[in-house]
Amino acid sequence: MAAPYEIVAAPLTVYLAAVGTAFPDVDESPGGSWTKLGTSGDKNYSDDGVTVSLPQSIETFTPAGDTVPRKAFRTEEGLEISFTLVDLTPEQVAKVLDDAAITTVAASSGVPGTKKIPLRRGLQVANFALLARGISSVNDSLACQFEVDSCYQSGEPEPVFNKGEPAGLELTFTALDVAGDGNPYRLTQQTAAAS
Repeated sequence: MAAPYEIVAAPLTVYLAAVGTAFPDVDESPGGSWTKLGTSGDKNYSDDGVTVSLPQSIETFTPAGDTVPRKAFRTEEGLEISFTLVDLTPEQVAKVLDDAAITTVAASSGVPGTKKIPLRRGLQVANFALLARGISSVNDSLACQFEVDSCYQSGEPEPVFNKGEPAGLELTFTALDVAGDGNPYRLTQQTAAAS
């Protein structure tokens, strides 16, 4: 791509890791602790792309002597990352369904080889660290990344098995502030290559 760089038209690639995993520098490949969602990354996402939402709730104060609000207060805010994963391999499905354990049965005489994933997730919700990497708006040869310290998969995947369209899992990862430090997610834009 070429200038103007501030216009970004490229998908993000999403990775998950255990909460507390160190985030790679914006110019480093995510290490072995990070699991790329989609065997082929963004080539396994629907053409709708990856949506980053910053929902918020705002309350206002309107005094008795006026009809126009005088002050606004943010009462809630968050971060959600959503996309449709079109990779239904057992490893990918298990990862996004609360990091479910896969039971593998090796093929033997009269027994087919199988991988089984429990679909019931139970009371506890798995938390992940999330990294979403894309192109910097400073220069498209550089990278940017969203870093989420802790999140959970809050979407309700409904894969449709149909002729002519790939079945996909509609995913939404919702950020949490489990550390309570007030800085649970960040956007890092690379502005120059390391010297």
